[in-house]
Amino acid sequence: MNIIIVGCNALGRSLATTLSGLGNEIAIIDSSRDALDLLPTDFSGIAVEGEAIDIEVLEAAGIKDCSAMAVVTENDNLNIVVTQIASKKYKIDNVVAIVSDPQRESVYEMAGLKTICPTKTSSAAITDVLLKSEFSRRLNFGINTAKFEYTSGKPFAGHRVADVSVTGYLLFAITDASGKTYLSSEKNRIVQESDKLIFASLID
Repeated sequence: MNIIIVGCNALGRSLATTLSGLGNEIAIIDSSRDALDLLPTDFSGIAVEGEAIDIEVLEAAGIKDCSAMAVVTENDNLNIVVTQIASKKYKIDNVVAIVSDPQRESVYEMAGLKTICPTKTSSAAITDVLLKSEFSRRLNFGINTAKFEYTSGKPFAGHRVADVSVTGYLLFAITDASGKTYLSSEKNRIVQESDKLIFASLID
């Protein structure tokens, strides 16, 4: 298949390398040359620098011969606009967009757009982990699998959230003794011994 990926973030790069390894012809678009430079040296697809809402950029990536598209930038509005261009102007049926805001997801789905909401899916996975008191949980995101693990806050007590680091994992959230959950974006929060730290990693 000829597949275009919009967004050369960690998810976009993972999709690009995985799909390319499965024999698909991949083009990936990003407005940042630095982001595109993070692609593996053995990536055999096309890297296109530019704004994905620019028709010339899309056509340089081969959208006229495209079979499918994944739009995975951090900008919900951009994702939806690009999805609409691909599906309406270029008549591509197999287009999916990442939408971080759960409220927007339902609106876009009513409009006939295919969306995936990582926020909602991750929240459900973490809730499942906490309520079932299991140490880890795996969750499939399309072709990838994310692993969520939680551990005691004791080893990290007294440190800021921004300073918590475990090789191969990303701190996703913290649940305190009362059961309230804080996202890891609250970087100045101080970890307490009674906290549970939830880590995430992509395992394939």
